[in-house]
Amino acid sequence: MVTFDAQLASIRQDRFDFAIASHGYTEERAKAVDFANLHYCIGGQIVAHKDGPLNIAALKGKTVGVQLGTSYMDNAKKIPGLQELKTYKADPEAFSALRARKTDAWISDKWLIKSTLEKNPDAGLAAGEQVFVERVSMILRKNNPELRDQLNRGLAEVMKNGTYQALSQKYFKTDISCR
Repeated sequence: MVTFDAQLASIRQDRFDFAIASHGYTEERAKAVDFANLHYCIGGQIVAHKDGPLNIAALKGKTVGVQLGTSYMDNAKKIPGLQELKTYKADPEAFSALRARKTDAWISDKWLIKSTLEKNPDAGLAAGEQVFVERVSMILRKNNPELRDQLNRGLAEVMKNGTYQALSQKYFKTDISCR
């Protein structure tokens, strides 16, 4: 497994042809890699103890955990009044820090949070407000239009034939496309 923040470097070093993860478009990332067409919309969501800060206003003066090198980190930096932003190599570490009350909240991928809370129903945690919406694409090496076009055609086909919608319903119980 390659950590999220190492995926961009791996693409640029030709270790991988492309990566599929929660790569939201940013101008900074677009300097390093190209993006295929959007394949879903997501966003950063707050999770905290049930008596904790579950909305942006309640994060004032609080410590928030995020995964290093992600748009969740970038967007959490924009929240006014945070006491501290703690970064972790991976989301499971940020989750563990929240459970141990080393942070007051954790901001990450909405679907990852949903899955984590479902797998840990006795954790005493709750999903809170969505902090931002992000439009997600596959990433690939710069200046590789042939591969980008192949990825886009494949994505268009599974969206047209219903496979995408079926998988979206099966795993997320909702349409995750950017409509």
